[in-house]
Amino acid sequence: MDYRDHHVVVTGGTGALGSAVIAALLEQGAICHVPTIDKREVERFPHRSHDRVRLVEISTLADEGEVARFHATVPHLWASIHIAGGFAMAPLAETTKAALMAQLEMNLVRGRRSSRGSAPVWRHTP
Repeated sequence: MDYRDHHVVVTGGTGALGSAVIAALLEQGAICHVPTIDKREVERFPHRSHDRVRLVEISTLADEGEVARFHATVPHLWASIHIAGGFAMAPLAETTKAALMAQLEMNLVRGRRSSRGSAPVWRHTP
């Protein structure tokens, strides 16, 4: 697929999976916009100096206003890929409601916020 000059948001783009997704997008010509939270991840991020990677420091993906402000900086948003999240494993009998709710917040709710943040700026062109 040709992503040449298409603007793509990738949350979690500086992580291990995100770095691989960014590499694939760059190979196809995309311009990647990546919200960053962890400076250590940015230092390890192999594409941080690429001319088609836009790293934007934010404090959290948990704040709808901050997510919306980030998305407003992306010109002609073409796609939005949400990889940010985490995982915690424990036997079912040892998994508390608090642990479950933390996983839902980290993965489902933040992914939804990021998707919602991209909706007002969506500029899809066929």
